[in-house]
Formats: sequence, C-alpha cells, structure tokens
Amino acid sequence: MKTIAESASNHQGKFPVLLGLADAAAYAGADIFTVQVFRIDAFCEPEYERRDIVEEIQFSDAEWRQVFSHCEALGLEVVPCPLDLPSLDLCVAADFKLIKIHATDLLNIPFLEAIVKYDLRVLLETQAATARDIDLAISILGRDRIECLIHGFSNYPTEGADLNLNALDHMAERWQLPLGFADHSLDTNGIPLMCLAKGCAYLEKHISVSRNDRFYDWQVCLEKESFAIMVQEIRRYTAMLGKGIKHPVPSEIGFRDVLYKKYFETEEGVKVYRSDRGDNYYKFQYKNFDRENVVGLIIARLKSNRLKHKVIKHLRDDALIFDLASRLSRSKMTRKFMLATSQMEEDAPLLVEAEKRKLPAFAGDPLSVLDRMLDAAEQEKAGAVLRITGDNPLADPDIIDRMIDLYLKNDLDYVRANNLPIGISAELYSIRYLQHLYQHIEDPNESEYLSWFVMEIPGGRKGAIDVEYEGKSLWKYALTVDFQDDFDRAVRLIEKLNPSKFADIQLVDILAGVEAFKEISPDAIVKLPRGTTVSFGEFVEKQMNMEYVVRETYHVR
Repeated sequence: MKTIAESASNHQGKFPVLLGLADAAAYAGADIFTVQVFRIDAFCEPEYERRDIVEEIQFSDAEWRQVFSHCEALGLEVVPCPLDLPSLDLCVAADFKLIKIHATDLLNIPFLEAIVKYDLRVLLETQAATARDIDLAISILGRDRIECLIHGFSNYPTEGADLNLNALDHMAERWQLPLGFADHSLDTNGIPLMCLAKGCAYLEKHISVSRNDRFYDWQVCLEKESFAIMVQEIRRYTAMLGKGIKHPVPSEIGFRDVLYKKYFETEEGVKVYRSDRGDNYYKFQYKNFDRENVVGLIIARLKSNRLKHKVIKHLRDDALIFDLASRLSRSKMTRKFMLATSQMEEDAPLLVEAEKRKLPAFAGDPLSVLDRMLDAAEQEKAGAVLRITGDNPLADPDIIDRMIDLYLKNDLDYVRANNLPIGISAELYSIRYLQHLYQHIEDPNESEYLSWFVMEIPGGRKGAIDVEYEGKSLWKYALTVDFQDDFDRAVRLIEKLNPSKFADIQLVDILAGVEAFKEISPDAIVKLPRGTTVSFGEFVEKQMNMEYVVRETYHVR
C-alpha cells in the first residue's frame, strides 16, 4: 500500500512552508506527495463566499514549477491535483502523466474530457459520491485510465462511525479497480492498518510542518516524525500480509518432510505413519506412473490482448493450434497430445473446437500453468509431460522424440533443446520434478515463468539437446506468434515451403529460412517474477549453461 502525503492548504499560502511540506514528506518516506494546484479566477467565481481565503493560499505558475523541481531533486514523486483547466494545462506542460482528481471535479464533465484528451492516468477521489456519480465519471474517463478510486469522508476530523470502511468491499466488487482511502480521522495506526488489510493500494494522510500552526485541518495532520512512524508500521505489516495465496513460504518448505506422514506398502496394504523414512504422498503415487507414458500438453488460452484469439486463427490446413497438433502427431515417442486450457467460460470455444477434431482436452486452473500441468499429468498417470505453448505452430516432433529418448535413457527429470529459435522446441518435465518445482515456487500463479524457475530452484537431473545447424546462432530468432506481424511471417514461410500438408514441414527447411524471422537483440528485456528483469542474452546464456548431467549434440541436415 503506497502512502500519499497530502499538503492540502497546510502551506498557508507561504512558499517556504510548501517546500517544507515536501521536505517533510520525503523525510517521512511517503511514496507520493500531492499538492492542490489552482488559479483563482478559473477555480471560483468572484462572488464565491470564501474567495478571499482561497486567494491567500494560491501560488504562481513559476512557484509551482519550482516545487516540482524541488521534489524531483528530493527523489519524491509528485501527483498534482489540478483544480481547474488552466492548472491542468500547467501540469501537462510539466510532463505529469498521473494526476489526482479532487472529489469536487468528479462531475466536472469538461474537466474529465480534457483529462481524456491529454491521455492522463488518474487517482479518482469519490468523497460524498453516489455509485451513479462514479459510474458517470468512469464512463467518460474509461476504466483503463483509473489508477485507483479513493474512498473517504471530507469532514475534519472524521468520526469513526462515518469512515464506512466496508464501502471498500462494495467498491472492489462493483468496479473491480484498485482502491485507496483518504483518511481524515485522528487515528494514526488502526485505520491505516485496517485499510491495508482491506487491500487498499493507496492511503492518503495530511502532512504538516507543525500542528501548532492550528491551520484549517491541523487536527487530522501528521508532522513528519509521526508520518514516518505510520509509514514504517504500514511497511512492517505489509510484509505480514504475504502474497495473498495459500502456498508455503520458502522458510516453510523444509517442514513438509518432517510434518507430513509417510506412505508404506506392506503385506497388509498401504499404511501411513509419522516416520523418518518412507515416501510422501506424491512420491508414493508417482512411483506407479509409467515413465514411458509421456504426454504432450499444448498450453493455450484465448485471452491474448496482443493478437486476439490467435490460436484459433486459420493458419494453413486448420486453426493455428490444430495445425500444431497435427504436426506434433508425427512424434513416435509421445503417448498422447492434449489441449491444456482453463475452466473459464472465455476458453470454452477452445474445448468445443478440440472436441470437433477429437483432440483430447483438459480444462484446469486459469492462472497457474503449473497447477494445470500437474492436474493433467495426474489424470493421465503420466511419468512425464511436454510443455508446448499453443502459439508455437512450428514446434518440432523430431526434436521432441530426441528429448524423450534422452530422458528415458538417462533417468532425467528435465530436458530442453538449446540453440533453437523460440517456438521450435518444447520442455520435458518428469512429474516428480514438476511437483518439486510446484512446492518450491513462491507463487504458483507466476508459473508462466517456469523456465526461469528451472534455472533458479535447485534439484532435478537435467539434460539438453544442443542443436547445430551451419554454425548459426539460432537462439536469437523467434518463430512464435505474439503479434499480427509474427502470424503474417509464419504464413509467408509456410507458403514458401508449400508442403502438401502442414504436418509434413521439416525442421531443416524451417531453419534454412530462419533469417527471415524476427531477430531478438541480446539486450532485449525479459520480464521475470516480482517485477525483475534480465537481458535476453543473459537469460539464454544461463539456460545454455545449466548443470546438465548429460548433453547430446544434434546436427540438423
């Protein structure tokens, strides 16, 4: 949960105090400093009852630019809250991409339309708003523009009974957007932590250089020391919330072997005891699975935003994913290929099309690819599974057979093919190794990064097929379909090869034309779990230099 230090009018119209508020926010460790920017003639009419008060606390454009520069020097993020159109123009000219919309402008339609014109992201305040008010604002702004909806009550100080924190649950369910809370209560500990537990993405609290000034909202303000304590407490308790999924934390994994009872095969049948020996449930079950029963899982869903429904776009003889399935059917060592999609209604058309073509299918977890793979493998009693991404239409069955052969001859847990274009190979996992990865991964919902976890999590006997073709660095090319351009390139290659059937395309013919495909720079960024990244070159180097117990070179001719 990010903390927002709200300056409001605590600067009293004194420029040095405004700079001091920024210093206080930086000292306290606030994530964001927000300021209300206005030009009095655009903000209120001449007859406005409190115009004289407002006039006392305004600053010039030059002063605001100085504030923005001061905060940049402090390393403090500013989210301005412009209160009129000229002030919005000032913020845009200062290159702000994220602003806060004050609740007073929730129904200011020309103002909202100007924000859309400038293509800004917003924190949208909703004090005193009805659900219909919020619906109207969202209909103009668009959901994708809203960084969060901020709930709150604009009475200083807010009585506990008026906070209505349970409204956050209603807002989360109705609008399904990140939420924030503008806290104007006197509580500096319990309410912020309740907001954290409610899942708020932002907490706003007023900040002051000195409460002794007794300015308008002094009662709900925190001085920098108190604000810092609040920030530290929020961060301490944030760590206690964890990831929000039921899965062992890393320090808990070692307890499984001690805590869970073991399985034993006896003359009287299966017995389960607390023991220092024996097999855990999964190891006991998997011993009965045939290692030669290798099942190919074609992982696919219909949710792609980059190329809508790409796996069911017509490619050559059929839709992309079914052309892929027909190509894979040439494998001699794979017992079965099956579609592995999700249980979500949006993926139901995939299941329907698979049934029409008599392609076996499994519908499982929509988020965790690893859950889906394990569930499918257990259903099929597979000793190992192949992970084949459904947007890789040219995945090669001969490479797959070589991988399976290496796996069986050397009692391996993991096999991959190195120095191939992205989209040509698959990955082979023994079911026992897949379960090992599942238990040691921190968040199964991040299992789209499975290849990275293979490199990071110790364990498993690994093998590799090292592909050689005319001395070329094939790894730097991509033959996968992510965008329309990728799809068009695949179509052009297939037309050039002109096979009698899609399944008949040979690997050597694909590699002969590989230079026509997208080349990936070694400096390209590869996204990893928890917001980390690595260069593509580093990723490939790490992949090629894993601790393989066996490697086999395959010269493609």
